[in-house]
Amino acid sequence: MEIYVDKAKEIIIISKAKYDEVDIVKNIPVRTWNSKEIQWELPICRNNIRYLSKYESFITNPEIKKIYDFYVEDARIKRIIDSIEDIPINFSKYKINPYKYQKEGIYFCTISSRAIIADEPGLGKTMQAIIAADILYKDGKIIIICPRTLVGNWANEINKVIGYCDPKESMKSILKKSPIYIASGFSYEPIPDDKKWIICGYSQFTPDSKNDVAKRTWSQYFLSGIKIDTLILDEAHRVKNPKANRTRNIRMLSKKCHNLIMLSGTLMLNNIEELWSPLNMISPNDFPHRKSFCDKYMKSFDMNIKKKTKYGTVLPLTIKKYYGIKNENELKNIIRPFIIRRLKSDVFAQLPPKSRVFIPLQLPIEHKKEYDQMYEDFVEYLIRKGELDRALKASRAVQLVQSMALMEFISSIKAYMAEDIIDELLTYGKVVAFCHYKSSADILYNLFKDRAYKITGDIMLGKRQLSIDEFKRSSINNLLILTYGAGSEGFNLEEASNMVMIDFNWVPAVMLQAEDRIHRITSKDPVTIRYLYIDDTIDGIIYRAVTDKLTSIDRIMSMDKNIIEDFSAKLKEELAEGHK
Repeated sequence: MEIYVDKAKEIIIISKAKYDEVDIVKNIPVRTWNSKEIQWELPICRNNIRYLSKYESFITNPEIKKIYDFYVEDARIKRIIDSIEDIPINFSKYKINPYKYQKEGIYFCTISSRAIIADEPGLGKTMQAIIAADILYKDGKIIIICPRTLVGNWANEINKVIGYCDPKESMKSILKKSPIYIASGFSYEPIPDDKKWIICGYSQFTPDSKNDVAKRTWSQYFLSGIKIDTLILDEAHRVKNPKANRTRNIRMLSKKCHNLIMLSGTLMLNNIEELWSPLNMISPNDFPHRKSFCDKYMKSFDMNIKKKTKYGTVLPLTIKKYYGIKNENELKNIIRPFIIRRLKSDVFAQLPPKSRVFIPLQLPIEHKKEYDQMYEDFVEYLIRKGELDRALKASRAVQLVQSMALMEFISSIKAYMAEDIIDELLTYGKVVAFCHYKSSADILYNLFKDRAYKITGDIMLGKRQLSIDEFKRSSINNLLILTYGAGSEGFNLEEASNMVMIDFNWVPAVMLQAEDRIHRITSKDPVTIRYLYIDDTIDGIIYRAVTDKLTSIDRIMSMDKNIIEDFSAKLKEELAEGHK
């Protein structure tokens, strides 16, 4: 057997192998056969090197031993942390300069090629994955699978990090000008060759009884004609169930790609068994069987049950039930090369005291027709009042009243779409949410009724303070929902470090006051404010009118009178564009 390491192409070349050596190579998940050169080609990555090193015929080879010492030794991790300034990556090409801990996460992914970033929410997992995928990129497509509500946010973040175009442009414009593609619905039209980043929702990989054939075809589409360079799984705990159709379909993709990056702040929600499926995708050679993984790292007991056969016969059956954890230190060591996790408390000194994140959402297809009709009625009203320019300069009070129905409709949709985001944040601590409309606050309260408190204008002052006190004293992670009018002033909610803004307010100073409910001088943790908006709707117009004002603290006094003028100008601009 001959082994050669091509450092330029970053591959290991194996030729003239014996039958038993060929069998070993065939078990490597990422390898290709070059029939022209009559040789096997393996990407240089930690998983491949670790696997080959188990066999004497490979580890005794000086070339393999040399890269093994660099890629696999546990000391390598320490070297990364200690010499972070010497990381051989040019971060200056990106529009965002990562913090030190983020550079560690990016480098961890690039030298591993298949890794899990399990940082606590708010530490920038998305940005780390984007830069790592861009560095690893060789040829093909970068596939991103995320919750449906976050596809717009991923497109926005990719553009913000890479810098394809002005991040203030609308989502439609960004998708048109950049190599970013959002795969909508279950249509599997050919993806344009110039599109590098392909963003999908998990639902597109989940067959159901209504559209079983179409959904299966969608998941198979990526397996047939598309070359996948990197697969990114956001909220990777969604593939924790190995028996689910979604997990099976995505596992097939994971076997096809060279690089795999998984993101989850809650990788293990209930028990150790939930770790197996993500780890199996990352390194099937290290974690081949769920049962052997559970036997080794979980406690168990035998349960005697009776099972009824289809013929009516009752048979005694003994099944093994798993619980708890054992061999904890060994488990930590074996997963260490694959998972990197940091908490806010670990990197507190590197974080700013307050950060804002603007999360674009996509209008669900089932609501688009209703919204379009409402929007057309709104435009017709403006045009009926006279020339478009004249109408938009006229009574702004009437204009705003007419747009309120549109905005409240969009707000109610965002309240439902916020469920997944808030649910994950509650895993780590208390959460505060602000709404402009009482109807949206009611929707959120019904979604989280068993662990939520609500303060709206119709609630008596005494009951408001009672809700605040219970929220602050409670030992469980709960949600406090407020409207701007009832809760943006006076309350000290420093117990929470995460806030979700369902709606924008006409006066940005009010939003700043709302932010300060959790951003206090006595706050123990950095706080993150998440603003939700649905692009390509009237909500997107308001977002673009608000953001400049919101981030310009020095101009707070001028924001109150200018924001409605900005909204009118943006609305005029976009309506006029649509009527050319």
